[in-house]
Amino acid sequence: MRAVFAILLVLELFGALAYAMPRRRKGKKGKPQLSGSSATSTTTETKDETSTPVFLPSHWVNTPYENCNADQTEMINNWIMDAYNMTYEADRITHDDLEFDRYFFREDFLQFKATIQSFNSRAGLGDEGKYNLKCAEYKPDSVCETQDYWAETILNTVYFCPPMFNSSFSKVPYSSKPFDNSPNGWCQTGLLPPHPSHVYVHEMAHLALHTKATYPVLDYFDHTMPSKQAAYNLKTKHIQFLARKPFKPYSLLPTLRNAESYAATIVDVASAMYGRDGAELKGIPCWPAE
Repeated sequence: MRAVFAILLVLELFGALAYAMPRRRKGKKGKPQLSGSSATSTTTETKDETSTPVFLPSHWVNTPYENCNADQTEMINNWIMDAYNMTYEADRITHDDLEFDRYFFREDFLQFKATIQSFNSRAGLGDEGKYNLKCAEYKPDSVCETQDYWAETILNTVYFCPPMFNSSFSKVPYSSKPFDNSPNGWCQTGLLPPHPSHVYVHEMAHLALHTKATYPVLDYFDHTMPSKQAAYNLKTKHIQFLARKPFKPYSLLPTLRNAESYAATIVDVASAMYGRDGAELKGIPCWPAE
């Protein structure tokens, strides 16, 4: 009998210890290694609710990057990790989430989801799914035609223009930007320059490999407002057209073919995760964040 009590006591102690062990919160984002020039880890983890896999930039792109120096390469590597972290989180949303509903329609969800998964895992693309990155300068025959150009995508090559490297945010990870009204905070009332990682995600949407060239992903422009606000207005305009009685044909760019619709959704998911929601609870409006 004493032996039975002893066994029960041991089991009870183990149970108490197990309960006291620290647990990771469900859905809490991991802290992957930034993939600068010193990153060497190739460890990957199974995609689940509690951890973010770690990959080197070469998982997505062909290296080295053409015409890019060491400093530019390190910045690009960090933008790649930013883009991966954001798209990884966006892959978890549903068609009922506000971040998706702002820019897309419910019937867009399956294609949206497939594209997001091709961003963060090159799902079904194999090694041919890797794309090229090049650094470009302002020249008469350059893809960087004016100083307004941050980046340009042609087929499966993304060209980075000087503003990507000269921005005040070029070396600041997206997750490090504060959600307050400080000079570099997301909650400034004025128009902030875009974060290079946001621009990077936008350019990913243009890559032909992600849609397997079934349709081109273009840009819906409204030069009176930031591209993120224009993406929001694009869906609103579609709703207004669809509500017309009698219905009349229209030629607006579909939301699934607008690069910023993808980027805005992904960045909004990341913004909420990195603290925008908390800022808004304090009475600091942070949407749109850019």
